[in-house]
Amino acid sequence: MLNIVQLATEKLQPNDYNPNMMTEKEFSELTNELRKLGRVPKPIVVRKNGKNFCIVDGEHNWRAAKEVGFETVTCEIIKVDDFQAMCQTYKRNQHGIHNPALLGKMFQRMMDKRKLSQRALAKEIDVSEGTIRNTMEYTKAYEVRNDYAFDKLTVKQIRYYNRLPKKIADIWLDCGADILALWRGAYNKKATKEDIKNAEKEWIDENNNKHWGSDNLCEHYTIYDDPIIWECLRKSGWYPKNSTYFISAINIIKKWLAYENKWTFGITDDDGFHGIRRSTLRNYTKHYYNNEFPVREEDLMNKVLNILINPRTTPPTFILSPDEFDDLIAEFRRMGGSHNDFMDLLKVSVRKKTGKLEKDCGDVREEMMEMEIRENAPDYIQTSELKTSGKYLLWKADGPEWKKRELAKKTGYLFEKEIESELNDAKRQDFIKERREQYNKMTREELAGVIVGKMPIYDKKRDGNVIQKFITNLSCLTKFELVFLAEYTEEIEKYKSMVEYIRLIAGNN
Repeated sequence: MLNIVQLATEKLQPNDYNPNMMTEKEFSELTNELRKLGRVPKPIVVRKNGKNFCIVDGEHNWRAAKEVGFETVTCEIIKVDDFQAMCQTYKRNQHGIHNPALLGKMFQRMMDKRKLSQRALAKEIDVSEGTIRNTMEYTKAYEVRNDYAFDKLTVKQIRYYNRLPKKIADIWLDCGADILALWRGAYNKKATKEDIKNAEKEWIDENNNKHWGSDNLCEHYTIYDDPIIWECLRKSGWYPKNSTYFISAINIIKKWLAYENKWTFGITDDDGFHGIRRSTLRNYTKHYYNNEFPVREEDLMNKVLNILINPRTTPPTFILSPDEFDDLIAEFRRMGGSHNDFMDLLKVSVRKKTGKLEKDCGDVREEMMEMEIRENAPDYIQTSELKTSGKYLLWKADGPEWKKRELAKKTGYLFEKEIESELNDAKRQDFIKERREQYNKMTREELAGVIVGKMPIYDKKRDGNVIQKFITNLSCLTKFELVFLAEYTEEIEKYKSMVEYIRLIAGNN
């Protein structure tokens, strides 16, 4: 039986978890409605809280009643615990909209109260598990950054924000939270909405754990999450202000990292022998990317590093400390001049510290490569007649050992793209050989299943008869022909249509 009573408005108190919100316009309309009715449109649901009452549902009605000047309001008193009260608040709310961050916070409190999982809570309050999961995403974002109106973003944008590195996430958010910009910045291509939709699909691993398809994209951005880089972009005027600037900023960082890779040889930790650690190198390259050099040319930066670096230590060391190099940059900026003046100032600084200048723009990188090859490379690399850079690149490249030994027999120059192309071809040869051995061990029925399973979706009305005839004719093929078809069915995209391919291979005219 309902317990309906009149209670003084002053005895009512709002709860501290209500996720419902109203705009000023909506609240004004509600206030006008109460003035016309002379009462609240429905009882305010409350529960006992000491000498007063805590509102379960109807907080906006109560606030409007106070605004109008009602001394008492009609209330329904219910007996519920904290969990049930929050459940009633969620179910009964009619006016306004739910703030997803506050709703997620309330859901979290409900789960904590009864030690429930998201799935169990969803079942308890009769909503989808996705509803619980999505609101929790908003809550997570709000806890990280509470000065942003996250309720204006879609769930998808929120998921990206929560998974990106903190610095990148905030910059991306301030640039408009454009998902397309994220993809284009990361992979240098104009990804379409359809591409993104396919990439974002959830998948389940062998342990039955769910993964979001774009987790790899968000993880990719960790390499750009360096405060030194972003501070340099801010000083040089490239700090992003919108999605276009965001993509441009990421592309600048890519060039920066690519340049550093030439000196670090890909080393990012303390495991390297003769490569410079990136964290050390960045104390010097930051001036170049901060537009503090007389000209912004890689050749000048290379000359500077060739003078600064002592390659005979492990790891290589810099003759001038970061602070000393900072002072040199500051002095040059005060003096002004050309890049030749800058180089002269650098040489003078090195001579003052060491009393000599052993190297004058020699190739320090090649010397570091030679030292590491002598100490750690296999014999076939050390004895190769390739140039040093080619030997080093071949040694560090990922590919079949037999092919690397074959390439090491060459002489002269061997470039990175050539190595990559040759090793990729070798990998494919190994893969085809391994797959052919696997197919040769299969029965005819198993091979037929492989072939049909690899076929893409086709138009039944247009291609149905041809496809059926093709499948029927599989029984007429030899074991060798079946293996051949199993190997090459996935190459079908190279042809204008599947039917054309099938007719070409199987002779179904």
